[in-house]
Amino acid sequence: MSRSALQALRAALAANGLFSGASGVAAIVATASIAQLLGNWPEWLILSVGIGLVGFATAIFLTIWRLRLGAVFLISVLDILWVAGTVPLVLFTDLLSPEGKTLMAAIGVAVALFAALQLYFLRRALLNTTSRPGLYRHCMRVSVTAAPDQIWPVIRDLGGIYRHSSSLVSTDILGGDTIEPGIVRVCQNQQGARWGEQLVEMSDKERSLYLEFQTQEPNFPFPFSVMNGGWNVRPAPGGAMVDIWWNITPQMKYFGWMLVALMTVALNRDMRRVVASMEAQALGETASPGRSLGALSYC
Repeated sequence: MSRSALQALRAALAANGLFSGASGVAAIVATASIAQLLGNWPEWLILSVGIGLVGFATAIFLTIWRLRLGAVFLISVLDILWVAGTVPLVLFTDLLSPEGKTLMAAIGVAVALFAALQLYFLRRALLNTTSRPGLYRHCMRVSVTAAPDQIWPVIRDLGGIYRHSSSLVSTDILGGDTIEPGIVRVCQNQQGARWGEQLVEMSDKERSLYLEFQTQEPNFPFPFSVMNGGWNVRPAPGGAMVDIWWNITPQMKYFGWMLVALMTVALNRDMRRVVASMEAQALGETASPGRSLGALSYC
C-alpha cells in the first residue's frame, strides 16, 4: 500500500474529525442560538445532532488511531448521506430560514469535500503500485508471539487452513502429494461455493508463498477477473510478523474498488482469527474464540 496515500488519508480524516467535532460542540454549547438561526427549530433536535456529531468525530479519530480502510469507506458513506439530506432541505423546502440555508449549504459543501478527499486517497491507498490498470492491493500485517520457524510450517500446510477458518468447511489439494508449485488448493466455504488456488511460488528459506486464484474457472464465486495473493513470515521482536496480501482486479470497471474497500472489513476480521488459530497450533496451545488477536497494521 502507498504510505503517502495512507498519510494523506489520515490528514483528510483529521480535518473531517475536527470540523465535525467543532460543529457538534457548537450545537451543544449554543443550542438556542443555532435553533433560532436555522428558523426556530426544536432545541432538542439541535442538541441531539450536536451529540451525534461529537460521537461521529470520536469515531473518526479512533479510525485514524487504528486505521481500517473499510471504516474509512463507511465514514465517507455517512458523509455522503449527510450531503444527500442537505441538498433537498436547502433547495426544495422552506424549513430553513435564509440564514439557515446558507449555514447548511456551507456545511454540506465542506462535508462533500471531506468525503471526496477520503474516497480519493482511499482508492490511492488500495491501488497496486505496478503499472497494471485496475489492479488493487490489500496487505495486512499481524503480529504473533510464535517464532517464524514455529508458525511457518502451519502456514505452508495449505490443505489444513480449513481447520483455522470458520468460513471454510474443506480444503483439498490436487496435483500432487507434496506442497510444491503447481498443486491446486480447492476451498469450499459454508455456503457451498468452491474455488481453486494454484501454488505458483513457495520458499521455505524466505518463508513465503504465492497463490493464483483460478478466476477463469466456471462458477468462480467472487466478482474479480484477477485475484492472487500470498503469505510472508518475518522475524520481529518477541515473535514474528505475518503478512497476508491480495492483488485484485474487480469485474466492475469504475466502482469495483469500493467493493475491495468493503472486502477489507471481513478480511481484517477473519484473517486475524485465522492467524491466531495458526499461532495456537504453532505453540502447541488450544485455539479458542476468546484467544487474543495479534496487532493489525497495513503493509
